[in-house]
Formats: sequence, structure tokens, C-alpha cells
Amino acid sequence: MKINFAYDKQNQIHNYVYELSKKHCGNYEVSDNFDDSDYEISLKTDLSLESEAYKIEFISNKNIIISASDKLGLLYGVGRFFHKGNSLNENEYKTPEKKIRGIYFATHFNNYYQEAPIEKLLDYTEELVFWGANSIAMWFDMHHFYNINDPSAQKLLHRMKLIYIKAKEIGLKTTLCMLSNEYYYGAKEEFLATNSIEDTEYFAKPIGYYHKELCPSVPEAKELLITSHMEVINEFKEPGLDYIWFHPYDQGGCTCESCRPWGSNGFIKLSFDLVNELRKTNLSTTCILSTWRFDCFTNGEWQYIVDNMSKISKYFKYIMADFEFRGIPNNLKEIANKHGVNLVGFPEISMTAVPWGGFGATPVPERTENLYKRLENMHQGGFAYSEGIFEDINKVIILGLYFGNSSAKETVKDYFRFYFSEDTVKLANEFINCLEELIERNRINADGEINNYPTDDYVENLPTFKIHKTGKIKRACELAEIIKNKLPISIQNSDRFKILYLRTVIDKALIENDGYISIKTETAAKELEEIFYAQNSDYAVAPITENAIRNNKGHI
Repeated sequence: MKINFAYDKQNQIHNYVYELSKKHCGNYEVSDNFDDSDYEISLKTDLSLESEAYKIEFISNKNIIISASDKLGLLYGVGRFFHKGNSLNENEYKTPEKKIRGIYFATHFNNYYQEAPIEKLLDYTEELVFWGANSIAMWFDMHHFYNINDPSAQKLLHRMKLIYIKAKEIGLKTTLCMLSNEYYYGAKEEFLATNSIEDTEYFAKPIGYYHKELCPSVPEAKELLITSHMEVINEFKEPGLDYIWFHPYDQGGCTCESCRPWGSNGFIKLSFDLVNELRKTNLSTTCILSTWRFDCFTNGEWQYIVDNMSKISKYFKYIMADFEFRGIPNNLKEIANKHGVNLVGFPEISMTAVPWGGFGATPVPERTENLYKRLENMHQGGFAYSEGIFEDINKVIILGLYFGNSSAKETVKDYFRFYFSEDTVKLANEFINCLEELIERNRINADGEINNYPTDDYVENLPTFKIHKTGKIKRACELAEIIKNKLPISIQNSDRFKILYLRTVIDKALIENDGYISIKTETAAKELEEIFYAQNSDYAVAPITENAIRNNKGHI
């Protein structure tokens, strides 16, 4: 399809939207001087429209006006037309349903966000906006480094800054995740947090613990925590941070007598102190209180939030919750809203197969939509947790749900239409549903036990990977081949198609070989390794090469 753009070339926003549209137009052709286009899109600024809203008007079958009051609205409108193609044939006006539509780039484990060329990440940030994103979140994982001046730390900070600068250029909000009591490598032993639950009311140990966290009940350690956190925040004075959220667990926490129960004691006190320190600066930043894993290790953390919402509201405008966890109080939204606090989510779209990046694409549209529908009235959006691009389609699905203009099934069709071809749309949902049904699996060790997260420094006896529901593998492989044969070579070789296709290759080889890796899995996994830039990644986000399995890099 050939699309011609007509726009005011003296308008800076129109110029930007056109250039970005031309750069990220999927399998369409875009220009501003076609004489024989299939469609002509006219960009229009309409200040009467709400912020981030778009309006698509069909003047004729060929001529379309896309209007918005701001840059994001125009990008969303163009994205909507690109993704729907010929299936969009009537006027449409849409204001996003959820205020925060963020993607969290988990910049750790030497994953894609840490290792891919920065140009790819900047392009990827641009692409996400066409699907409805309005915020990018990242985390500076301290525990790898000795201090903020460690050359490796500065390298990561510089990378993050470049992504934030790109986000601001597009019009996205910038968000920093901070773990409340995380710290660098090498702190004095007497400053370290405790992770023992013996003789405590804890019923489970906090997980994701690196033994580099500090105990804020030790005055000198608390001072180090505040100083180190502010150092990181100040690194981002330019381009600026719109949101900061403070995270309690995984990693994080302290179970000493003075700090426990962590969520309603040590964590909340430290979070208040961090917000107070932030207020001493001239930074205009909204703070978010994360409750990730509350009441998963001890009781009373959620009850404290409910009972102290009035005080919490003086520090935080949002509470982030793991809405999938059923321990959340039924009256949380009512009480939070009463005090001017809104709720946001932290949907998990990555950890659906272990290792998460081990097998190729991991689409879970039904799971994502079912969870969203169950909880959509609780929150004002959220930040989808991403460990790489193996769940690229899941990002698009959650953004469509947040925006409120697309079901999971429709988004899957739009994804195939835009990135692959119109000829593949009718097969898209059946293919993706096959992959979702095949997703449940476990790593089984040499003793026949489930061992998804091994702790060995070196794995002598190779495990097997048991796929629980194997009935759709034949059809998945058939569909992969049919779709591939409908595509030009350039799209067959695109990363987005290859991670879907290689998933069927790996699953089929595992099933045929009783779960053991083989030459077939090794070859496909090596190809994924190149796509994911995972040569040095921790096991959790690495394709299942023999080297990644045996060396088990990054285990805790």
C-alpha cells in the first residue's frame, strides 16, 4: 500500500510526525510526493481535542484527515490507520482510556535492553508510541557496581539517558524505578540488611535477594541509601524524570527487628525519607509507591496501606500494585481515591516460559486480556514489565487494552497486517493461540524434579524441558510455514517474524527429543542469541544453548 502525506511543512510537529511515520511504516510505502497513492493522509492540529486523543475522518475512500491537539495524538492516529489498513473504513475519534500506558525496560541481566545497539532501542522506543505508549520506565540496577562512578555504571546511565532523551523528544513521560534499599557492591557488613526469617513472623523468605541491600535502621546505612539514590536521580536532571517509583521487594527488604515487617515499617519509612529528600530539589517529579509482593512473605503490609492512606497521600499520588495477587484489599481503590491517590498496575508479560527468553516469542494474548478484564476498573493504567523483545507482541496487546481501542484478537491481526502482510491476517490468531497453548513448560533436572531456577555454578547433567500441552505443535509448525511462504524474503528475515518462527522450530525439536536439547535446538537458539544480543546474558533471559544452560550465568 502506498500512502501520501499532506501536511503543513512549516509546522514543526507535523514535520516530526511525518518523518517518524515514514521511518516506521511497516510494510507500507510512505512519501509526501506520491502521485499514485492508495491513500492520502492530511495531518491537522485541532486544539479542541483532548490531549493524546486522535480523530480520523474519511473525506472520501482515499482521502483521510488525522487530527489531534498534540504530537502524541497525531502519532496515535497515524499508528491506528497504519495498523488497521483497509479494515478501517469509517470515522473514528478516540481518547485513551488509561492515563498511564507505560513499558518498563528492565535494564539488567545483560538482556536486550542492556546489550542491543542503542540505535535499535531508540528506534524501538519510537515504534511503541504508534501502538499507544506514553511512558518509558527503566531501572538502574546498583548491585553490579562499586559506586556510581564505576565505568560500567556510567555506561549504563549514559545508555538510559539516551533512551530518556528520545522519549522526551517523542513526547513520552520518563519514569525511573528505584528499589528502596538496594546498594552497590562492597558495603560494610554491619550495614547490610538481614534476610533471615528465623524467630520472626515471616512465613517465607523475601526473594531476589543479593545480600548487598542495606538496613535503613542503621543510621550510617540509611544515609548511604539516601545519598546513593539521590545521586542516581540527579544523573537524570536532564532530560528530567516525570515519575519515580520506590519498590519494596525482589530485590530488596530487611527482616531485622527494627525493619520488619518491611512493607509497613522499614520500607515505608525509608520511602517517606526519600520523597522528602527529593522535595529539597527543584525536580518536578511525581512519586509512585510500589507494593510489589506485599503480604507474600509476612502479614499486615496491605492493612497498613489501607489504614494509613491519609498519610501516604501526602507523599504519593499513585500506588502501584500487583493486581494479579489476590491478597489486595477489596476496598483499596475506594480508600485510595478518597484521598486523591490513583492505582496503577505492573502487568507481567515476560516470565511465561523459563528461561524467559529461551525459546523465541512468548505470546500470551488470552492470558493478558483475561487478567486485564478482571482488573480494568481498578487502575489508571500501568507499566508492563518487559525483559526483552521475545514478548514484543504482548507489549502491543497490553497497550491496545490500555488505550481502549482494541481487543487482544484484533491487536494480533493488526500486528500481522502491519509487520507481515494482509495475506497473513486470517491465520494470525490461530497461529498465536497455538503458541500460547504450548507455552506452559518446566525445566526438569536429572533427578526428574522441576527446577526452573537452578542455583548451580555449572550444570553437569543437562536438564529436559517439558512442554505440558503438546497437541498444537503440528498445527503451529504448519501455520508457521504457510505464513512464511506468504512473505517476501525481507520480512521472513525480520526479527519479529524469526522469533515467532524459531519458537515453533525449538518446541517441535524438544517434543521430538523427549525434552532434551539437540542440534536443531542449538542451531535455532544460536540464531535467537544473535537477535537478542544474548551472548553474555544471564540464563533467565538467554536462549537455551548448551553453553547458557551449563554455565547458568547470573543465578542468585
